[in-house]
Amino acid sequence: MTRWTCPKCGRELARAGEPHACADPDPAEAVIAAWPEANRAIYARLVERLGPVRAEPARTGVALRARRKFAEVRPRPRGVSLELALPRPVAHKLLARTFAVPGGRTVHSFRLSRPEDVDELILAWLVEARDA
Repeated sequence: MTRWTCPKCGRELARAGEPHACADPDPAEAVIAAWPEANRAIYARLVERLGPVRAEPARTGVALRARRKFAEVRPRPRGVSLELALPRPVAHKLLARTFAVPGGRTVHSFRLSRPEDVDELILAWLVEARDA
C-alpha cells in the first residue's frame, strides 16, 4: 500500500488526501510534557509495554500508530481518555462508549483517572490493537 505524507503537517497517512487533523509542529514528547503529572503517569503506564510505536501529536491529544493509528490518548481535567480501536467489541468497568468505524473495527473510549486504572486487560487490548 502506498503511504501519503500531508504537505501541510508532514504526517504520514495510509491514503492520499486521508482526512486528519494536521498535527502541531511540536513533537509528542513536548505535548505530553505539558500535561499534568497525573496524566503523564497514566500515559507512561499505557505505553510501557508497547515497544516501538510512533506517538504523534494531534489537536486533541497524542495518537499512537504502528501500521495505522490504533489508539489516541487525550488529556481530560481529571485524567485521560483512551480511544482504542479493536477488531471486536469488549466490555470493561471504565468503558465510557463504543462506536463502529469502517474496516470492521470498534473504537472504545475509556476514562482513566489514575495509573492504576490501566489494568492488565487494557494493556493486553493495547497490544492487540497495535498488532491488528
